[in-house]
Amino acid sequence: MMTPHTAGASQFRAGRNLDRFVRNVERFRQGEPLEGLIDKRLGY
Repeated sequence: MMTPHTAGASQFRAGRNLDRFVRNVERFRQGEPLEGLIDKRLGY
């Protein structure tokens, strides 16, 4: 599940979210750690 932080609206937001999604798909396929993961135990 991908849920972008959207508190700071920007005309670049959609592109940045899509870029991260594509990077994470590639990282997932390669068995690498994903960007922007949430660790609920740490509170973020």
